[in-house]
Amino acid sequence: MLKPTATTILLLLLTLPLQLGHAAGQIQDTVVPDAVSPDTAPDPGPVNTATRVVPGGTATALPVNVPQWRGAPPAVAVNEPVPWFETAAPDQTDWSNKRRSGYAKSLQVDVGIPSAVLRIPTLDIAVPVFDNAGRLALERGLGWVDGTAFPGEAGNVAIAGHRDGFFRPLEGIEPGAIIELTLPEQAQRYRVVRISIVDPLDVSVLEDNGLDELTLITCYPFRYRGFAPDRYIVHAVREPAGPGGAAESAGAPVSL
Repeated sequence: MLKPTATTILLLLLTLPLQLGHAAGQIQDTVVPDAVSPDTAPDPGPVNTATRVVPGGTATALPVNVPQWRGAPPAVAVNEPVPWFETAAPDQTDWSNKRRSGYAKSLQVDVGIPSAVLRIPTLDIAVPVFDNAGRLALERGLGWVDGTAFPGEAGNVAIAGHRDGFFRPLEGIEPGAIIELTLPEQAQRYRVVRISIVDPLDVSVLEDNGLDELTLITCYPFRYRGFAPDRYIVHAVREPAGPGGAAESAGAPVSL
């Protein structure tokens, strides 16, 4: 058996780092001047190449892995138009516990797209209006009263809501206030002309008087405990379309 000579051992020691470097991937020494920011450092190259950055040409840093996308790049978010019926989450500060609970439960049910959105800017109200005045509709928003003109049609449009929920702010409404009714193709404006308090069985407020009206209905008094004995009615008349072109059967009474 041949004994390795001093020359053979020296050659093995010199080639060993090169062999190890080839097994781990190519290694490049890049000298970056001290005045150069790491952000402007040279491209590290392919993903299997590590780069040792030597600031000022004096010290050598450890190899750094450079992240690379594999496959398709991440999807970029695209701004989409906001649906016409989109409204912010309601302020429930002044709501009763019953209404807060009912609203939370209604979010677990698909109630569909509303027929309109009712807005009263002076009261900071923006509420969806659904095509019925059933329990679920009134927990999620406001309800159209069957037997009256449908939102967008001529006549008296009646909309009901709970006094201890979405319609709580109505106790602060005054004659002259503007009410906006947003529909899929247009927006209508109504001006409050009067407020009345009637018996629950008085359905005359739902009659068509030959005018384009909006009637809002809720229970009264607003802070009454239990089933409120009366109904609070807001009467509004539609205003003519602006210069821009866009406009702006009564069953048993429900407890609101």
